[in-house]
Amino acid sequence: MKDLLTLSLIYLCFGMLQSNAQQLQKPELAFDFACASPNHNQFKTSVTFKDAVFRGNNVFQLELSDDKGNFDSPKILASVSDKNYAFSFDILFSLPEEVSGSGYKLRVRASMPEQISPESKAFDAYFISNQQLILNDFKDVSICDATTTTISLNTDIAKSYRWYKDGKFYKETTKDLVVTQSGDYYAEPNFGACTGSVYSNMIIVTLGDSFVSNIQGASQLEVCPGETKTLYANIDDSQITYQWYLDNTPITNANTSQHTFVASEDTFGSYSLKMQRSGCEAISDEVAVYAPDKGLQVQAITATDQLIWKDKSATLQVQSSASNVEVSWFKNDIEISSGSQFILDVNVVGTYYAMVAIVGSCAPAVKSPTFHVRKPEGFLVTLGTSSDFINCESTQTKVSIMRLQAFTNQGQKQDLDTVILDDLSAQWFLGSELIHTALTELELQSHLQSGVYSVQGRYCNIPLVSNRLEVNIGFDKTQLTVSKEIACESQKIQLKTTAVEEVIYAWYKNQVLIAETLEPQLEVEGYGDYGLELRYMGCSQYVEKRVQDLGSDVLTLSDGPIIYMQTQQGILVEAFGADSYIWTDSTGQIVSKNARVELSQTGVYTLKAFFGVCEITKEIEVKENNAKYISNVITPNNDNINDKWILPAKFVNDPEVEITILNGNGKAVFKTVSYQNNWPQAQQKSQGVYYYLIRKKGAALAKGSITVIGS
Repeated sequence: MKDLLTLSLIYLCFGMLQSNAQQLQKPELAFDFACASPNHNQFKTSVTFKDAVFRGNNVFQLELSDDKGNFDSPKILASVSDKNYAFSFDILFSLPEEVSGSGYKLRVRASMPEQISPESKAFDAYFISNQQLILNDFKDVSICDATTTTISLNTDIAKSYRWYKDGKFYKETTKDLVVTQSGDYYAEPNFGACTGSVYSNMIIVTLGDSFVSNIQGASQLEVCPGETKTLYANIDDSQITYQWYLDNTPITNANTSQHTFVASEDTFGSYSLKMQRSGCEAISDEVAVYAPDKGLQVQAITATDQLIWKDKSATLQVQSSASNVEVSWFKNDIEISSGSQFILDVNVVGTYYAMVAIVGSCAPAVKSPTFHVRKPEGFLVTLGTSSDFINCESTQTKVSIMRLQAFTNQGQKQDLDTVILDDLSAQWFLGSELIHTALTELELQSHLQSGVYSVQGRYCNIPLVSNRLEVNIGFDKTQLTVSKEIACESQKIQLKTTAVEEVIYAWYKNQVLIAETLEPQLEVEGYGDYGLELRYMGCSQYVEKRVQDLGSDVLTLSDGPIIYMQTQQGILVEAFGADSYIWTDSTGQIVSKNARVELSQTGVYTLKAFFGVCEITKEIEVKENNAKYISNVITPNNDNINDKWILPAKFVNDPEVEITILNGNGKAVFKTVSYQNNWPQAQQKSQGVYYYLIRKKGAALAKGSITVIGS
């Protein structure tokens, strides 16, 4: 009974604790800073909470911030699930290898209920690897004054490094250090409070005096093959290490202040010298050593193909890259002169060249390009027209000798001054016909001078030829006239144009060729589009003229073609536009031979109107219209009784009277002038009520409705 009472009190206390809110305290560190390494990476912090215990399924997690104390992405270092009833306990944890900084913090997170403790105080945390820190591969360094060098650590294990010189702090920087002074150098990584556990080896930097490396003598040396040559350094010092180079490649066993060699293809090139002393190094400029023939160039200044004739000579000239030279000239491989002259005038056909040698040099003479001096096989004249000449359009031009060339059968050509044309016995040809001699220019002023021009002749007993130049002179613009501007189909018409000598006249009607003549006129028949093409020597000129159709529209009537009149009232009709007229009735009886006719009977009348030999026929129909008023009911059932809307005669066939009929929706279904009593038409016979409006010159004459029944 006593044990049961005790157990009840325990549960009562536990319930009271559960009813109060738990309060996590900030973690208390069991260290001031954390220096982790592969051999030591275990640390402790104390966790406390008060007021109430946590639920049995609660888990405590120990979280680590970043090196700035930020918990945006915390790392979980440890989890504890068996301390929910302990108000104070320790957590052991290890740090991740990437920790490196001085602002880390810890906090505790509970899951049931969710709760986060305050943050711990900030602390330094670094993971220090066991990797050896080697400076400059254990190598000491020598530098020259006024120069720098960089010494480096073999690995990068910290954000920064503390560098020491001669046992004293020098500066803090990266794993690379630029040095300009002599001294003993080493480095240690900056691990904050953990600094001092890792050091690099020490190296010695020594400072030497700088110097300049040069090869004595000129920068370019001409050396004959087989000649022994020695190159000298500007400094001879036993403390200096020497290395000679040929074309940037070290020369074997060339490590003294001088280098001797026998000139050959293997020893020509660019030499340089590297000297080293007390860490100082100097490299000389290059010296070029070459065979003499590589330094001499000979070029031709004048053309290598030249022509001579009569008193015309050829000038041959070369130039050399060297000035102190001897020049020997050869003709057909036989020496003809020697000295220092680069120019040679010749008037004999042959093959020439110069041999140029440097005076006092062992180099062989250099041969110039070869000059070929020939006599021309002929002369070529190029003919041309005036610059503004347009073939078949310009009515005049000049044909001139534009260019003169001498040529050989091998294809060589040489331009000549056209002044020598005065000595030519030139002959001008038009086609195969000789037309002029001894002229240098022809004036062409007529199409009859069109054709192919050429020139022939001789100069110094050498033939002269020209190109064949086709020149087509145009002729003056012509016009086409017609005897009738308007005609009927059978009417004769005279076509005529200006006569042009020796041209062919090609006549066209409606684009179809109807005749080719040598005369500038032609008789044709009927209206149409007439054209004329004048042809001569490949040139043509085209003109055209239209003869209009004498259609029925040239004849007009004062009234018609349907005329309405009231019974026993005549009507006067007048025709216009013709030369004469004949009016006949439906029986063929002539009722008038004048332009005017008075008609008193209904029926069909025929008018024949005459225009010279041309005739036009028109018909008019006279109908009776005794309507006294405007009908408002029609029955368009094709029984010929009240089928059409009949208006009084004063409204009918008048071009100034406008009739408009609208449907019940107000849409116009019929609109006309000169009304012929012909509504409704086939497509407008729908029954219903319509509305009409009659106007004359814009003024309303009548309006009302029309009822269409039984359509």
